[in-house]
Amino acid sequence: MSATQYVLSSLVVVLSLPYLTSLSTFVQNHLLKRCTIDSYRASPKSYALVTGASDGIGKGVARELVRRGFNVVIHGRNRQKLEGVKHEIEALGKDSDVRILVADASEEKVDWAGIEKELEGLELTVLVNNAGGMPIPSISFDAQPYSSIEAGVRLNALFPMQLTHLLLPRMRSLPSPTAVLFIGSIASELPPPYMAAYACSKAFVQTLARSLSFDERRLLHSRVEVHYVQTANVNSHNGVHEASSWDTPDAESYGRAVVKIVGCKTREVCPWWVHAVQRWTVYSMGEWMAENVMLMAMPKPKAE
Repeated sequence: MSATQYVLSSLVVVLSLPYLTSLSTFVQNHLLKRCTIDSYRASPKSYALVTGASDGIGKGVARELVRRGFNVVIHGRNRQKLEGVKHEIEALGKDSDVRILVADASEEKVDWAGIEKELEGLELTVLVNNAGGMPIPSISFDAQPYSSIEAGVRLNALFPMQLTHLLLPRMRSLPSPTAVLFIGSIASELPPPYMAAYACSKAFVQTLARSLSFDERRLLHSRVEVHYVQTANVNSHNGVHEASSWDTPDAESYGRAVVKIVGCKTREVCPWWVHAVQRWTVYSMGEWMAENVMLMAMPKPKAE
């Protein structure tokens, strides 16, 4: 083999490595991996805390965790809706303890002392930071009320950060594996039009998960597993995606996929296989083409 052929062959191998790694991760997570969530249930007294569980993905995750034998704490800002979810979960007949935590994650002054008191004494082994979301605006960033932008950042970025900061020490101190999940959004990598506040909030959480994972694995050598759960379209009854399909699962199906993916040893993961393919495609097509696809997929702004 000539020197030129050797260099070209080596270049092909090097350039192919990211794609081969992605393919290997896809096969492992979606074809080979079996659910290991039971290893995060240290005892019959183990609890999972799911934020934003009054509907949508959070509710789907909470239901699946109860099916798997966990006690759960469901969080939301509307007690009446949470009571309805509690009764629905209890009707599954799994004899799990279902508790309610009421707090508005978008408020400027969250009662963290009250939250800590409500969770006191619970063996929390799984934390699912799911609370989030923002309405799709039809006006530019600078025309949006700053109060709504600020509330959205608190909901999507500051609340999960502060809650994790509060609970991480006690989760790390447990003798069994524990898991912290951040439910993300593809918007962190491909921002939709006019959604700068939401996109940067999810990018913040994405980086937070990466940093925490590095600390827990490489510096603290703890048994805390951190996942950033990359999410695309999900039918969560929020008026954005109104029908389920192969690329838009219903919230309950997606909740099952999220629970199954815990412990996959991949920090950033797409629980729904179609979302994983879509994410790979976005990375492969280049920024200009990806932006055009996003523009075609988004609803057109309403005329003022």
